[in-house]
Amino acid sequence: MKSFDFESLKSFQFKVVAIDSGTPPLSGNVTINTFILDQNDNAPVIMYPVSSNGTAEGIEEVPRNVPAGHLVTKVRAYDADIGYNGWLLFSLQEVSDHSLFGLDRYTGRIRTLRSFTETDEAQHKLVILVKDNGNVSLSATATVVVKLVEPKEAISASDVKGTLNVTITVLDSNDNPPVFSQEVYTATISENVDFDFEKLKTFQFQVLAADSGTPSLSSQVTVNVFLLDHNDNPPVILHPVSSNGSAEGVEEVPRNVPAGHLVTKVRAYDADIGYNGWLLFSLQEVSDHSLFGLDRYTGRIRTMRSFTETDEAQHKLVILVKDNGNVSLSATATVIVKLVEPKEAISASDVKSVSNNDNDTNLTLYLMITLGTVSTLFIFSIIVLIAMQCSKTTDVSSKYLPETNYDGTLCHSIQYRSGEKRYMLVGPRMSIGSTIVPGSNGNTLVVPDRRSTSVEKFQFQVVALDSGSPPLRSNVTVNVFILDQNDNPPVILHPISSNGSAEGVEEVPRNVPAGYLVTKVRAYDADIGYNGWLLFSLQEVSDHSLFGLDRYTGRIRTLRSFTETDEAQHKLVILVKDNGNVSLSATATVVVKLVEPKEAISASDVKSAATDIGDSGVTFYLMITLASVSTLFLISIIVLIAMQCSKTTDVSSKYLPETNYDGTLCHSIQYRSGEKRYMLVGPRMSIGSTIVPGSNGNTLVVPDRRSTSAEVREQFITTVS
Repeated sequence: MKSFDFESLKSFQFKVVAIDSGTPPLSGNVTINTFILDQNDNAPVIMYPVSSNGTAEGIEEVPRNVPAGHLVTKVRAYDADIGYNGWLLFSLQEVSDHSLFGLDRYTGRIRTLRSFTETDEAQHKLVILVKDNGNVSLSATATVVVKLVEPKEAISASDVKGTLNVTITVLDSNDNPPVFSQEVYTATISENVDFDFEKLKTFQFQVLAADSGTPSLSSQVTVNVFLLDHNDNPPVILHPVSSNGSAEGVEEVPRNVPAGHLVTKVRAYDADIGYNGWLLFSLQEVSDHSLFGLDRYTGRIRTMRSFTETDEAQHKLVILVKDNGNVSLSATATVIVKLVEPKEAISASDVKSVSNNDNDTNLTLYLMITLGTVSTLFIFSIIVLIAMQCSKTTDVSSKYLPETNYDGTLCHSIQYRSGEKRYMLVGPRMSIGSTIVPGSNGNTLVVPDRRSTSVEKFQFQVVALDSGSPPLRSNVTVNVFILDQNDNPPVILHPISSNGSAEGVEEVPRNVPAGYLVTKVRAYDADIGYNGWLLFSLQEVSDHSLFGLDRYTGRIRTLRSFTETDEAQHKLVILVKDNGNVSLSATATVVVKLVEPKEAISASDVKSAATDIGDSGVTFYLMITLASVSTLFLISIIVLIAMQCSKTTDVSSKYLPETNYDGTLCHSIQYRSGEKRYMLVGPRMSIGSTIVPGSNGNTLVVPDRRSTSAEVREQFITTVS
C-alpha cells in the first residue's frame, strides 16, 4: 500500500461502486472520506544556535556585572509535526553550575539566576535537550558555551562602529479565525440507498471550523447538496389494465372507421424525473403493420387505412414502453383490437357513458334555472333597498346633541391643518391640554397629531428675557424639518430560503411559452421618496437569451421557449439597488430548474374524457356562482329587515332633550377655503338670529334670552392664514 505523509496530504476521498448481476444490472455507490492521522515521525530541528559547520553549537559572551535575570540567549527549534506531536519542551541536560543559569522549558530562554562573583569560572558549558510531545518522543540537543568577560571587553568591534544587531522574535496570537474560500459550497451526490431522488432532491448542512487557539475562533459555511437522479424506476402501465392487473386490454373498432381513427391511447408513468422519466412508445409486435400506427411520444394508436373485408377480425398489438435512461428500463402492454360491425360498436360501457352525460346535462340545466331565479330576486331586493334609502327624510335638528352644563358664553371654533399639526381657533373655551401659539392672543391652539408614527418635523419655542424691571420678554417658534438620508439598504422579501438568505428555487416546465412568469423578486426599502425607489437588474445569468427582468417590478419572464439543448438548471443573480445619491443594494439568487410536464391522467375512456371534464367544470362553476348570489341575496334581505325594524314613527323623538337651557337652537356653520376647513359653532341661536351684514358671514349676533336687558353679545372669529 502507498504510504501517506500527513505533512503533505491530510485527507482524500474516493468512490466505491457496487453493481449487481441482475438484468438490467443495478448499482449503488458511496463516497469514502479518508483522514490521515499524524504520526510523530519528525524529530525537532535546532534553528539557533547553529555553528558555521552546521552543528547546534554557539558561544555567548556575557559581562560579569549583569544582574540576575539577564537574558543570555534563546534556543529556537522547529518540529514539522502538527498538533501535540509538534509541541516542544526544553530542559538543561548538562550545566557546570545549576545556581548560575535557568532555562524556560516552554520558550527556550536562558537567563542568569544570580549575579556573577569573582570566584565563578570564566566559561560555562550548557547542553540543552529539546524533545517533542509524541507518545514516543523524539529529541535533539544544542550546546551553548557562556564566556564571562569584563564590561570593557563586552563591546565588540562592530559595536564600536555603532552597529547593533537585534534579533526580534514575533510571537503569534490567535487573531485570525478560519476562512473559507467561498460563502456557499455546492456538492452533488448520486442517488443511492440512503438518498432517494424522488423523495429528496436537495438538502443543506453547515460546516463549522474551529481552531485550537485561546480563545478559540471559528467560522462556518453552508453546503448545498443536490442529488443526481438515477434511472431506478421502470415505466408503469396505467392503460390498458385488465381485471387481474396485467397490462392487457380489448378495444372494439367498427369496420367502417376512416384512416386516422383513434383506437386507444397507451398511458404510462415513470417515477424518475427529467430525461430518465421521458417515455418512448414502439410497436414490438403487430399482426399487420399496414393497419395500425403508434405515436412514439404520446402512445396513441391510430388506423393507417380503412378496413377491408379481407382484414382479419382480431389483431394483437404488443407495445414496448421504455424510458430515456442510460440503461433504459421498459414495460410492455398488449392491446387486442376486434373489428365489429357498426351496429355492434356501442358497448355497454358506452351506454352507461351516454346515461351519465344525460344526467350531467339535466343537472346543469337545473342549476342554470335556479341561478337565474335567485339572481332576479337579488336584483329586486337591491332596487327596493335603494328606493327606501332615497325616500328616507332627514331632519337637521336631530344632528345636534344636548349640552347639559352651559354657562352662557359663546363657543365658536375654527379648525384647520398645516402639515402634521392641527390648529383650532376658539373663543373663551379652550380644550384641555392644548398649547397656545405665541402671538395668537390666546386664540390659536396647537394640537399634536397622534396618527403619525414617525417624526418628520418638530418645533420648539425660543424665549428671550431681558433683565429690566419689570423684565420684558419675546418668543419665537422654530419649525425643524428632518431631511431623509439614504441610510437603509433594500431588504429582500422574496425569495427567502429556510436559513434566511435571499435564495430560492423555481421549477418551470419545459413546454412553457415565451413570456411565462417565472417569479417576482420583491424587496422593500425603509427610506422614503427617491431614496426608497428600487431598481432591479440581472447581475449574473447563465443564458441571457432565456430570461428577462423588469427593472421596475422585479418580474422574471422567459424570453423564448425552451429547447432540448438548454441546460436543466440556470442560476440568476438579481441586484436590487435604491435611488439614493450613494445607492445601497442587495442581491437575490434564483435557481431555475427545468422540469418535464406531467401528463394529466384520466381514468375515463379516451372518447368521452374531454366532454366529461368540460361538463364537470361548468357544473362546478355554476354551483359556486349560485352559492355566492344566494349569500348576497340573504345579506340584502337581512339588511332590509334591519332597516325596517329601526325606523320609528315618533317625530318628536328625533329631538334631544334640553336640560338647562331656554329652548334656543344650537347652530353651526362650516365652509372650506382651499386646503382649510372652517367651522363656526354658536352656543344656541334662536330662530330669529341673523348674520350681521358686512361681516362676510363670520360674525354671528346671538340674543341672550336669559338677560332682561337688550344687550347683544358679539363674537368675532378671525381667520388665521
